[in-house]
Amino acid sequence: MVNPRSALIRSNTITRAGRNAILCEMLPHSHWTEKTRKLLVIKNDIQMSNGNGINICSQDNIFSAHNLKIILSQNSIKKNGAIGVRIENLVLHDLKVVQNDIERNEYGGLILH
Repeated sequence: MVNPRSALIRSNTITRAGRNAILCEMLPHSHWTEKTRKLLVIKNDIQMSNGNGINICSQDNIFSAHNLKIILSQNSIKKNGAIGVRIENLVLHDLKVVQNDIERNEYGGLILH
């Protein structure tokens, strides 16, 4: 998914994804930077991807000035090959990470950069 204004990912089972189970990239040069964008990831079971469980980042690692609201709630994120949740190179308006079970990921549970 690239540059969504609003996205809801809820009640899914994602097992053995090739790279990242969920990847959301924000474009660094978008015309909609003044409006808040929303990404909600709720009640998902994410396991054993080769990369990150959830990766929310700026495309091509160029800093993205989006007002982004992220809610991660009631997810099970386990046994991924890299990091459970990785969020980087973004301007966050609001971040809520509540009631998640994040465990046994190869390089850590949650990284904000």
